[in-house]
Amino acid sequence: YLADGTAISFTDNAWQDTNSTLRTGEGILLWSNNTAGAVSAGSMIVLDVAAKTSSVGVCSGTSPNLAADGDQILAFQGLSASPFFIAALNMDGSTPWLSGAQTANSSALPAGLTNGVNCLGLLEIDNAIYDMSTTSGTKAELLAAIHTSANWTGDNATAYPMPPSGAFAVAGGATPAYVPGYSNRTVSGTSQSVTGLTTGATYSFRARAVSPGGTG
Repeated sequence: YLADGTAISFTDNAWQDTNSTLRTGEGILLWSNNTAGAVSAGSMIVLDVAAKTSSVGVCSGTSPNLAADGDQILAFQGLSASPFFIAALNMDGSTPWLSGAQTANSSALPAGLTNGVNCLGLLEIDNAIYDMSTTSGTKAELLAAIHTSANWTGDNATAYPMPPSGAFAVAGGATPAYVPGYSNRTVSGTSQSVTGLTTGATYSFRARAVSPGGTG
């Protein structure tokens, strides 16, 4: 799930493996969950990068300028100068990812990602969509299916509607219940007292750092 306040950036700037930096000059669109609640695991969120709108949450920043004859889109958290990549899709070139001299429309494999596990490089194609052949399972099983090229349909003429037909069901991906008053709570310093707990109950907590690049 995506907690309230989660922020993810999307860019068509290529990753350069020669100096471990993103190219510049293209768009970086920042998506944020401002729903005052968690977005359930398996939800499909549709971004209109040109209009900078989203079916859930809000968008800001600069729209990526995706090339009509193939491009890449990289998802990361944090600052563009030191991105933490979480997913990526490449649809340009004769190899899944281009090592060496990158161009505006071709990217090296982003640092920390593994093709077929949490990112996917398709050979040169203008339009493609996941075929929804696997829509239920654990997070790992769904990621493996989505990042398998054989599970994608595409050509250079068909513009596919978004989102694809169907829905995802993630095993163990239920939206958590929060202690009242502590969901997305801003904490100053390094400690926070919590009240309203039940004796004998098990609780989990998660802390997120906030920077100008978003929440990670």
